[in-house]
Amino acid sequence: MNQTRSFFTAGLMIGLLAACILGALVIRPKTSAGPDVGARGIVLKLAHGLDEAHPVHQAMTLMKQRLEELTGGKATIDLYSGGVLGGETDCLEQVQKGELAMTKVSTAALEAFIPEMKVFSIPFAFRDETHFWNTLHSGVG
Repeated sequence: MNQTRSFFTAGLMIGLLAACILGALVIRPKTSAGPDVGARGIVLKLAHGLDEAHPVHQAMTLMKQRLEELTGGKATIDLYSGGVLGGETDCLEQVQKGELAMTKVSTAALEAFIPEMKVFSIPFAFRDETHFWNTLHSGVG
């Protein structure tokens, strides 16, 4: 009797899990930023607050080009620079909501979302860059 009940319970749980997964796929919001598969293929949205002349933005442009090359144009990244979609906190919230696929933020902006990031805001916590990287690659990091 207990074995029958266990099989029934396991089957019920598997069925409920499958229903939840399928339900999430069916009722997924249309505004979801990642990945949107349509006429353009897969389109990821990436927003940040840096100027287009900034080296980080230029690296993101290169990443977009390489992605398009490697996927034969089936995937791309729409870049939004200069804070046009909001500040760092706004962009992080949009990532949480699924409105953005990616963002680039400073560690200070991450502190509200990941309290452990506060360690990087402690002044003079690291003697030099080598000390920083050694700490990051140790058990502490």
